[in-house]
Amino acid sequence: MIVVSAADERFAPHVATLMHSVWRHNPHASFRLLDCGIEPGTLSTLRRWAERRGFIDVIKPDLARFDGLATTAHWSLAIYARLLIPELLQNLDRALYLDADTLVVDDLTQLWQTFMGDAAVAGVHDNGWRNERLFFPFNAHGYINSGVLLVNLAAWRGQGLAERVINFLHLYSPTFPDQTAINTVCRPMLVGDRWNVMVGDNERWRWDGFGIVHFTSFHKPWLYRDAPFARLYGYHRNHTPFPMVTPQARYRPTWRRAINLAIGRPKYWRALVRHRQMGAFTRAYFGEGDALTFLRDPGPYDPHPASDAGHQDGGSQQGAGDVTAQQGRAESVVVHESSLLPARTLAPPGPVGKS
Repeated sequence: MIVVSAADERFAPHVATLMHSVWRHNPHASFRLLDCGIEPGTLSTLRRWAERRGFIDVIKPDLARFDGLATTAHWSLAIYARLLIPELLQNLDRALYLDADTLVVDDLTQLWQTFMGDAAVAGVHDNGWRNERLFFPFNAHGYINSGVLLVNLAAWRGQGLAERVINFLHLYSPTFPDQTAINTVCRPMLVGDRWNVMVGDNERWRWDGFGIVHFTSFHKPWLYRDAPFARLYGYHRNHTPFPMVTPQARYRPTWRRAINLAIGRPKYWRALVRHRQMGAFTRAYFGEGDALTFLRDPGPYDPHPASDAGHQDGGSQQGAGDVTAQQGRAESVVVHESSLLPARTLAPPGPVGKS
Protein backbone atom coordinates (compact mmCIF):
# COMPACT_ATOMS: atom_id res chain seq x y z
CA MET A 1 0.00 0.00 0.00
CA ILE A 2 1.44 3.36 -1.06
CA VAL A 3 0.19 6.41 0.86
CA VAL A 4 1.15 9.90 -0.32
CA SER A 5 0.70 13.30 1.30
CA ALA A 6 2.10 16.80 0.82
CA ALA A 7 3.07 19.45 3.36
CA ASP A 8 4.92 22.70 3.81
CA GLU A 9 6.47 23.91 7.09
CA ARG A 10 3.11 25.02 8.47
CA PHE A 11 1.57 21.57 8.04
CA ALA A 12 4.57 19.45 9.06
CA PRO A 13 3.10 18.64 12.52
CA HIS A 14 -0.20 17.62 10.94
CA VAL A 15 1.37 15.35 8.32
CA ALA A 16 3.33 13.67 11.13
CA THR A 17 0.03 13.10 12.94
CA LEU A 18 -1.39 11.58 9.76
CA MET A 19 1.64 9.29 9.41
CA HIS A 20 1.19 7.95 12.93
CA SER A 21 -2.48 7.21 12.27
CA VAL A 22 -1.66 5.47 8.98
CA TRP A 23 0.95 3.18 10.52
CA ARG A 24 -1.18 2.49 13.59
CA HIS A 25 -3.84 0.84 11.44
CA ASN A 26 -1.78 -0.12 8.38
CA PRO A 27 1.69 -1.07 9.66
CA HIS A 28 2.91 -2.30 6.28
CA ALA A 29 2.03 0.88 4.37
CA SER A 30 4.81 2.80 2.61
CA PHE A 31 4.63 6.56 2.91
CA ARG A 32 5.68 9.11 0.29
CA LEU A 33 5.93 12.68 1.56
CA LEU A 34 5.92 15.51 -0.98
CA ASP A 35 8.10 18.19 0.58
CA CYS A 36 6.57 21.52 -0.44
CA GLY A 37 8.73 23.77 1.72
CA ILE A 38 9.49 22.04 5.03
CA GLU A 39 12.46 23.57 6.83
CA PRO A 40 15.59 21.34 6.89
CA GLY A 41 15.62 20.99 10.68
CA THR A 42 11.94 20.09 10.84
CA LEU A 43 12.33 17.62 7.98
CA SER A 44 15.32 15.96 9.67
CA THR A 45 13.34 15.46 12.87
CA LEU A 46 10.34 14.17 10.96
CA ARG A 47 12.40 11.79 8.83
CA ARG A 48 14.26 10.21 11.78
CA TRP A 49 11.03 9.71 13.70
CA ALA A 50 9.26 8.21 10.68
CA GLU A 51 12.09 5.84 9.85
CA ARG A 52 11.66 4.23 13.28
CA ARG A 53 8.13 3.23 12.35
CA GLY A 54 8.02 2.36 8.66
CA PHE A 55 9.17 3.15 5.16
CA ILE A 56 9.18 6.80 4.14
CA ASP A 57 10.46 8.44 0.99
CA VAL A 58 10.68 12.24 0.84
CA ILE A 59 10.19 13.69 -2.65
CA LYS A 60 10.68 17.31 -3.69
CA PRO A 61 8.10 18.21 -6.38
CA ASP A 62 8.72 21.00 -8.87
CA LEU A 63 6.28 23.62 -7.59
CA ALA A 64 7.51 26.07 -10.24
CA ARG A 65 5.10 24.32 -12.62
CA PHE A 66 2.27 25.93 -10.65
CA ASP A 67 3.52 29.50 -10.82
CA GLY A 68 0.62 31.84 -11.43
CA LEU A 69 -2.02 29.52 -9.96
CA ALA A 70 -4.30 30.74 -7.18
CA THR A 71 -3.22 30.64 -3.53
CA THR A 72 -4.85 32.08 -0.40
CA ALA A 73 -4.07 32.56 3.27
CA HIS A 74 -5.41 29.05 3.84
CA TRP A 75 -3.70 27.11 1.06
CA SER A 76 -0.35 27.37 -0.67
CA LEU A 77 1.01 25.86 -3.89
CA ALA A 78 1.25 22.60 -1.93
CA ILE A 79 -2.39 21.88 -2.80
CA TYR A 80 -1.37 21.32 -6.41
CA ALA A 81 1.43 18.84 -5.64
CA ARG A 82 -1.04 15.93 -5.80
CA LEU A 83 -1.35 16.52 -9.54
CA LEU A 84 2.25 15.37 -10.02
CA ILE A 85 2.02 12.09 -8.08
CA PRO A 86 1.71 9.88 -11.20
CA GLU A 87 4.81 11.50 -12.70
CA LEU A 88 6.80 11.27 -9.45
CA LEU A 89 5.92 7.59 -8.94
CA GLN A 90 6.65 6.32 -12.44
CA ASN A 91 7.23 2.71 -11.39
CA LEU A 92 3.90 2.35 -9.56
CA ASP A 93 0.35 1.79 -10.78
CA ARG A 94 -1.69 2.95 -7.76
CA ALA A 95 -1.38 5.37 -4.85
CA LEU A 96 -3.64 6.70 -2.10
CA TYR A 97 -3.33 10.46 -1.62
CA LEU A 98 -4.35 11.92 1.77
CA ASP A 99 -4.42 15.59 2.72
CA ALA A 100 -2.20 16.50 5.69
CA ASP A 101 -5.31 17.39 7.73
CA THR A 102 -6.73 13.86 7.65
CA LEU A 103 -6.56 10.98 10.13
CA VAL A 104 -6.76 7.28 9.34
CA VAL A 105 -8.91 5.46 11.89
CA ASP A 106 -9.28 1.99 10.34
CA ASP A 107 -7.65 -0.55 8.04
CA LEU A 108 -7.42 0.87 4.52
CA THR A 109 -7.18 -2.46 2.70
CA GLN A 110 -10.77 -2.39 1.43
CA LEU A 111 -10.29 1.08 -0.06
CA TRP A 112 -6.88 0.19 -1.48
CA GLN A 113 -8.28 -2.87 -3.28
CA THR A 114 -11.20 -0.99 -4.88
CA PHE A 115 -11.66 -1.96 -8.53
CA MET A 116 -11.25 1.20 -10.61
CA GLY A 117 -11.39 -0.07 -14.19
CA ASP A 118 -10.14 2.72 -16.44
CA ALA A 119 -11.07 5.50 -13.96
CA ALA A 120 -8.05 7.68 -13.16
CA VAL A 121 -9.21 8.76 -9.71
CA ALA A 122 -11.78 7.82 -7.06
CA GLY A 123 -13.05 9.67 -3.99
CA VAL A 124 -16.01 10.56 -1.76
CA HIS A 125 -18.85 12.80 -2.87
CA ASP A 126 -18.60 16.42 -1.75
CA ASN A 127 -21.41 18.97 -1.78
CA GLY A 128 -18.87 21.75 -2.27
CA TRP A 129 -19.81 21.97 -5.96
CA ARG A 130 -22.66 24.27 -4.89
CA ASN A 131 -20.11 26.93 -3.95
CA GLU A 132 -18.72 27.28 -7.46
CA ARG A 133 -19.53 30.71 -8.87
CA LEU A 134 -19.14 29.64 -12.50
CA PHE A 135 -20.58 26.74 -14.43
CA PHE A 136 -18.18 23.89 -15.11
CA PRO A 137 -19.14 20.70 -16.97
CA PHE A 138 -18.69 18.28 -14.07
CA ASN A 139 -21.21 15.74 -12.80
CA ALA A 140 -22.59 17.24 -9.58
CA HIS A 141 -23.66 13.80 -8.32
CA GLY A 142 -20.15 12.48 -8.94
CA TYR A 143 -18.25 15.53 -7.64
CA ILE A 144 -15.60 14.33 -5.17
CA ASN A 145 -13.49 15.92 -2.46
CA SER A 146 -9.81 15.99 -3.47
CA GLY A 147 -8.52 15.51 0.07
CA VAL A 148 -8.68 11.71 -0.26
CA LEU A 149 -7.89 10.35 -3.72
CA LEU A 150 -7.33 6.78 -4.82
CA VAL A 151 -5.28 7.34 -7.95
CA ASN A 152 -4.91 4.97 -10.90
CA LEU A 153 -1.43 6.19 -11.79
CA ALA A 154 -1.23 4.35 -15.11
CA ALA A 155 -4.55 5.79 -16.30
CA TRP A 156 -3.59 9.29 -15.12
CA ARG A 157 -0.31 9.16 -17.01
CA GLY A 158 -1.88 7.59 -20.09
CA GLN A 159 -4.48 10.35 -20.35
CA GLY A 160 -1.98 13.17 -19.68
CA LEU A 161 -4.19 14.48 -16.89
CA ALA A 162 -1.57 16.52 -15.02
CA GLU A 163 -1.04 18.95 -17.88
CA ARG A 164 -4.75 19.03 -18.70
CA VAL A 165 -5.66 19.94 -15.13
CA ILE A 166 -2.91 22.57 -14.92
CA ASN A 167 -4.03 24.09 -18.23
CA PHE A 168 -7.60 24.21 -16.93
CA LEU A 169 -6.44 26.08 -13.83
CA HIS A 170 -4.59 28.64 -15.93
CA LEU A 171 -7.76 29.31 -17.91
CA TYR A 172 -10.30 29.40 -15.07
CA SER A 173 -10.45 30.33 -11.37
CA PRO A 174 -12.77 27.89 -9.59
CA THR A 175 -13.59 28.32 -5.91
CA PHE A 176 -11.87 25.03 -5.10
CA PRO A 177 -9.00 25.10 -7.61
CA ASP A 178 -7.46 21.63 -7.72
CA GLN A 179 -10.69 19.93 -6.65
CA THR A 180 -13.00 21.37 -9.29
CA ALA A 181 -10.31 21.00 -11.96
CA ILE A 182 -9.90 17.30 -11.13
CA ASN A 183 -13.67 16.78 -11.19
CA THR A 184 -14.03 18.56 -14.53
CA VAL A 185 -11.10 16.96 -16.34
CA CYS A 186 -10.87 13.49 -14.78
CA ARG A 187 -14.49 12.26 -14.42
CA PRO A 188 -13.86 10.45 -11.10
CA MET A 189 -15.62 7.44 -9.62
CA LEU A 190 -17.20 7.34 -6.16
CA VAL A 191 -16.26 5.28 -3.10
CA GLY A 192 -18.09 4.92 0.22
CA ASP A 193 -18.53 7.94 2.48
CA ARG A 194 -16.52 6.37 5.30
CA TRP A 195 -13.32 6.91 3.33
CA ASN A 196 -13.52 10.70 3.71
CA VAL A 197 -15.54 11.81 6.73
CA MET A 198 -15.54 15.56 6.16
CA VAL A 199 -16.32 17.13 9.53
CA GLY A 200 -17.31 20.40 7.87
CA ASP A 201 -20.03 18.84 5.70
CA ASN A 202 -23.25 20.44 6.96
CA GLU A 203 -25.54 18.56 4.57
CA ARG A 204 -25.30 15.04 5.99
CA TRP A 205 -27.28 13.55 8.83
CA ARG A 206 -24.98 10.56 9.31
CA TRP A 207 -21.91 8.86 7.88
CA ASP A 208 -21.88 5.22 6.73
CA GLY A 209 -18.87 4.50 8.95
CA PHE A 210 -15.43 5.85 9.74
CA GLY A 211 -12.26 4.98 7.88
CA ILE A 212 -10.60 8.36 7.24
CA VAL A 213 -11.45 11.57 9.10
CA HIS A 214 -10.91 14.86 7.25
CA PHE A 215 -10.77 18.14 9.16
CA THR A 216 -12.46 20.32 6.56
CA SER A 217 -13.74 23.81 7.45
CA PHE A 218 -12.10 26.15 9.97
CA HIS A 219 -13.18 23.97 12.92
CA LYS A 220 -9.72 22.43 13.43
CA PRO A 221 -8.81 20.32 16.48
CA TRP A 222 -5.50 22.19 16.91
CA LEU A 223 -7.40 25.49 17.15
CA TYR A 224 -10.60 24.64 19.05
CA ARG A 225 -11.14 22.24 21.92
CA ASP A 226 -14.71 21.44 20.84
CA ALA A 227 -13.71 20.40 17.30
CA PRO A 228 -15.01 17.00 16.15
CA PHE A 229 -12.51 14.19 16.77
CA ALA A 230 -10.24 16.51 18.77
CA ARG A 231 -9.43 13.65 21.13
CA LEU A 232 -8.34 11.37 18.27
CA TYR A 233 -6.20 14.08 16.77
CA GLY A 234 -4.58 14.84 20.11
CA TYR A 235 -3.78 11.18 20.72
CA HIS A 236 -1.98 10.71 17.38
CA ARG A 237 -0.33 14.14 17.50
CA ASN A 238 1.07 13.35 20.94
CA HIS A 239 2.99 10.42 19.43
CA THR A 240 4.95 12.67 17.05
CA PRO A 241 7.95 14.97 17.57
CA PHE A 242 5.59 17.96 17.62
CA PRO A 243 3.85 18.11 21.04
CA MET A 244 0.18 18.94 21.06
CA VAL A 245 -0.91 22.16 22.75
CA THR A 246 -4.52 22.04 23.85
CA PRO A 247 -6.44 25.12 22.68
CA GLN A 248 -8.80 26.68 25.16
CA ALA A 249 -11.11 28.40 22.68
CA ARG A 250 -14.46 27.06 21.54
CA TYR A 251 -15.59 27.36 17.93
CA ARG A 252 -19.11 28.48 18.85
CA PRO A 253 -20.58 29.33 22.25
CA THR A 254 -22.87 26.67 23.75
CA TRP A 255 -25.69 29.18 24.05
CA ARG A 256 -25.60 29.89 20.33
CA ARG A 257 -26.00 26.22 19.47
CA ALA A 258 -28.81 25.89 22.01
CA ILE A 259 -30.76 28.80 20.53
CA ASN A 260 -30.43 27.51 16.97
CA LEU A 261 -31.54 24.02 18.03
CA ALA A 262 -34.51 25.52 19.88
CA ILE A 263 -35.70 27.39 16.80
CA GLY A 264 -35.33 24.24 14.73
CA ARG A 265 -32.56 25.19 12.29
CA PRO A 266 -31.91 22.02 10.25
CA LYS A 267 -28.15 22.66 9.95
CA TYR A 268 -27.75 22.56 13.72
CA TRP A 269 -29.90 19.45 14.14
CA ARG A 270 -27.89 17.65 11.46
CA ALA A 271 -24.71 18.72 13.25
CA LEU A 272 -26.06 17.40 16.55
CA VAL A 273 -26.79 13.97 15.05
CA ARG A 274 -23.37 13.82 13.39
CA HIS A 275 -21.52 14.90 16.52
CA ARG A 276 -23.25 12.21 18.57
CA GLN A 277 -22.26 9.61 15.99
CA MET A 278 -18.68 10.94 16.01
CA GLY A 279 -18.61 10.91 19.80
CA ALA A 280 -19.80 7.30 19.93
CA PHE A 281 -17.04 6.30 17.50
CA THR A 282 -14.39 8.15 19.53
CA ARG A 283 -15.45 6.36 22.74
CA ALA A 284 -15.26 3.03 20.92
CA TYR A 285 -11.85 3.93 19.51
CA PHE A 286 -10.46 4.38 23.01
CA GLY A 287 -11.98 1.19 24.38
CA GLU A 288 -15.00 2.75 26.02
CA GLY A 289 -17.34 0.24 24.35
CA ASP A 290 -16.81 -1.83 21.19
CA ALA A 291 -13.26 -1.08 20.13
CA LEU A 292 -10.39 -2.08 17.97
CA THR A 293 -7.33 -4.09 18.85
CA PHE A 294 -4.49 -1.60 19.02
CA LEU A 295 -1.35 -2.52 17.13
CA ARG A 296 2.02 -2.38 18.84
CA ASP A 297 3.06 1.17 19.59
CA PRO A 298 6.43 2.32 21.00
CA GLY A 299 4.62 4.94 23.06
CA PRO A 300 4.79 8.73 23.11
CA TYR A 301 7.62 10.25 21.13
CA ASP A 302 11.03 10.25 22.85
CA PRO A 303 13.13 13.07 21.34
CA HIS A 304 16.35 11.45 22.60
CA PRO A 305 16.13 7.66 22.08
CA ALA A 306 19.30 5.65 22.54
CA SER A 307 19.45 4.96 18.79
CA ASP A 308 19.49 8.70 18.09
CA ALA A 309 22.40 9.52 20.41
CA GLY A 310 24.43 12.39 19.07
CA HIS A 311 21.58 14.03 17.16
CA GLN A 312 20.64 17.55 18.18
CA ASP A 313 16.99 18.24 17.46
CA GLY A 314 16.37 21.05 19.89
CA GLY A 315 16.26 23.85 17.33
CA SER A 316 13.86 22.21 14.88
CA GLN A 317 11.57 20.89 17.62
CA GLN A 318 11.43 24.27 19.29
CA GLY A 319 10.52 25.86 15.96
CA ALA A 320 7.67 23.42 15.41
CA GLY A 321 6.50 24.03 18.98
CA ASP A 322 6.48 27.76 18.41
CA VAL A 323 4.28 27.31 15.33
CA THR A 324 1.90 25.12 17.32
CA ALA A 325 1.78 27.55 20.22
CA GLN A 326 0.84 30.39 17.89
CA GLN A 327 -2.03 28.31 16.57
CA GLY A 328 -3.25 27.54 20.08
CA ARG A 329 -4.86 29.90 22.55
CA ALA A 330 -3.79 31.69 25.73
CA GLU A 331 -3.23 29.58 28.86
CA SER A 332 -2.82 26.42 26.79
CA VAL A 333 -1.47 23.28 28.44
CA VAL A 334 0.45 20.38 26.98
CA VAL A 335 -1.67 17.27 26.55
CA HIS A 336 0.01 14.04 27.63
CA GLU A 337 -1.12 10.58 26.59
CA SER A 338 -2.31 9.84 30.12
CA SER A 339 -5.00 12.49 29.73
CA LEU A 340 -6.14 11.11 26.38
CA LEU A 341 -6.41 7.41 27.20
CA PRO A 342 -8.45 5.57 29.84
CA ALA A 343 -6.46 4.03 32.67
CA ARG A 344 -7.20 0.43 31.73
CA THR A 345 -5.36 -1.52 29.07
CA LEU A 346 -6.63 -0.88 25.54
CA ALA A 347 -6.59 -4.30 23.94
CA PRO A 348 -10.17 -5.52 23.38
CA PRO A 349 -10.73 -7.92 20.47
CA GLY A 350 -12.31 -7.20 17.11
CA PRO A 351 -12.25 -4.42 14.50
CA VAL A 352 -13.60 -0.94 14.91
CA GLY A 353 -17.37 -1.02 15.07
CA LYS A 354 -19.07 0.49 12.03
CA SER A 355 -21.53 3.19 12.96
